[in-house]
Amino acid sequence: MYSYCNWKFSFSLEQTERSTSLGLPVSWLTIFGWLTSASAHYPSPDDVPDEATIKNPEVPILTDYRTAPPLSFWKYIPFRPLPMSIQTPVNVTVFRHYVMQALPSWPFSKQIRATGALSQLEHGAQAPLLHPLPTLFSPNMQSAFEHGPFITDNIVSWLKAGFICGPFSFPPLPNFRTNPLKAVEQHDKVRPCMNLSHPIGSSYNDALFKPALITPIMSSARIFAYRLFQSGKNSTFSKFDMKTAYKNIPQHPSVWPFQGFFWQSKFFVDISTVFGSGAAPSQFDIFAATVQFLAEFLCLLPVFFICANLMT
Repeated sequence: MYSYCNWKFSFSLEQTERSTSLGLPVSWLTIFGWLTSASAHYPSPDDVPDEATIKNPEVPILTDYRTAPPLSFWKYIPFRPLPMSIQTPVNVTVFRHYVMQALPSWPFSKQIRATGALSQLEHGAQAPLLHPLPTLFSPNMQSAFEHGPFITDNIVSWLKAGFICGPFSFPPLPNFRTNPLKAVEQHDKVRPCMNLSHPIGSSYNDALFKPALITPIMSSARIFAYRLFQSGKNSTFSKFDMKTAYKNIPQHPSVWPFQGFFWQSKFFVDISTVFGSGAAPSQFDIFAATVQFLAEFLCLLPVFFICANLMT
């Protein structure tokens, strides 16, 4: 069996002939058929993405998301106060046990990632900033209002999961930064994204000292092609995705004031890793890589079977 973790790829379904030194058919459509176990499908203008679904139907749908909702609306929104300690859905005790068991057998590069991942889960990921950041209040972007029901639905889901705190009538922390929200449309969902690159020149992402961040481990089409060739005919390919992946990594309390936002007249603060943070790929990758290292160590899984780690 051949497996790989969350490797994402893009391709063109043009019926062209190409040469290869990997022993593969020259027709990409043949290879695509192997990967999908079905005949190749050419996208057409009639192909439309699946409709996004509401996960919290008890929350009323409003006609306008730019103005404050009626007071009765808030009885459907759960309140979550700021926690007294770091919170994460990861079982940190078990994670620490296995990391400490494997650590002596790992090379220095793996030890650095593993100890960094453990520190993030226990104390929260910290932001290496070049300079202090001032308070900020930025209005949300047009796309957030256009997808108001889905933005609200995601906020409610995150409140229930403990990823964010609020709603607050006033900024809950000193030096609070209220970042603009925007909506990112995906195939079957609408994802809220906090724009931490605004305003240009004085944003959170601009202030990050990026050389202090560990470079993520990435795969490539070349690596995947070699693994495909090495695995041979009739191999089984598999992948898995980690639900709300970034949200597994808590942020240090010193970062919380930088991850605020304003929605429907209330303030919220994200205490987990934010989709939109320039530090997020690195902070999640050291955790994902450590999970991969543990799989290799505990399950005696050959490295040959892994094409890429969870980040890619």
